[in-house]
Amino acid sequence: MEHNILYTHKDLIENCRDGHRGSQYKLYELYIDAMYNVSMRMLGSKEDAEDIVQNSFVEAFRNLRNFRFESTFGSWLKRIVINKCINHLKLKKINVVPFDSQEYHISEESYEESKNLALTELGCNRNQLMSLDLSKNMALSFLQCDNNKLTNLDVSQNSILEGLICYENKLTSLNAKNGNNYNFIVLDARYNPDLNCIQVDDVIYSYHNQSFAKDICANFSEDCALASLCISDLSGTHSYISTNLQAETGTCPLDPVTGTVTWTKICNNSYSVSDLYFGMSDSSCCDDIPLPSSNEGFVLSSGDCNLLISGFLDIYGYNVTWTITGVSGSELYISWKNNLEDYGYLPDSGDVVITREGGADWPPLFTQ
Repeated sequence: MEHNILYTHKDLIENCRDGHRGSQYKLYELYIDAMYNVSMRMLGSKEDAEDIVQNSFVEAFRNLRNFRFESTFGSWLKRIVINKCINHLKLKKINVVPFDSQEYHISEESYEESKNLALTELGCNRNQLMSLDLSKNMALSFLQCDNNKLTNLDVSQNSILEGLICYENKLTSLNAKNGNNYNFIVLDARYNPDLNCIQVDDVIYSYHNQSFAKDICANFSEDCALASLCISDLSGTHSYISTNLQAETGTCPLDPVTGTVTWTKICNNSYSVSDLYFGMSDSSCCDDIPLPSSNEGFVLSSGDCNLLISGFLDIYGYNVTWTITGVSGSELYISWKNNLEDYGYLPDSGDVVITREGGADWPPLFTQ
């Protein structure tokens, strides 16, 4: 029986290695329930279990070339899930240096700069903190300050910080632009409903990094002071003409692909969108399975009004970046591609002209 399982899945896995979307989807469907059950038993949280499983599939698809068929795919994938669950639990219960009244100036539910400038890890979660000043703790590499009452947090001076857990506060301002974001293990700023902007080193990298977690209405920006400049309502059902379509699998049509796409404003600069790929899923580009579209959307990049960034991963772990190349009245010109090239494949890409609903002109922000 084991031999038959290995043989059957070998063909499927080989197709996945070649970037075949249909095979990836089939493999996902075969194992999603079992992997969710494993994750749920270890974590006990539906939301955490779902996140771990999605991230595990993304890692598995990225590393399929390292799978040597020495075990079933299921046991290999299960090990990835278990390891991610263990790491998640370690982050939740990380052994960090506790606060001590002899080492900190304490006043009115605030912790000012630490006297221990050699401090490398700090856990101060669930302390009802209203302020936290760590600007002189240059050796700090990990900070866990979730479940407090912090309204502002600035770690831009902590240049070797690579882990920040600050969920469930009352943040309205978060500056994580410390020059070290590329080495971050985790940045978790969820459940801060009044946080509209998170300042980071690289906007595109932050949206595409699965270890960076935030609320849907919080945008990444390299300069939050410029965030409001890009805010405009782009909602509507717009018509498009797609050309120069290219895909890793399938053969795209030479003739233009036409259709409509609906953009719905969620909040701030975030939108849901009915089709990230402008008709590619309805063409012959993608073999036998359409590209997923549910729960996907884009973010108008704060501080750079000419970038539309996919703020959501699909089940294959891909993002899309749209670069605005021009605007003329009601016509918006975009070149787009996903991040398949990060994994050594030809990216899905194309050019599109979007005509705004009703023939209205696009807002001035696109011409700045």
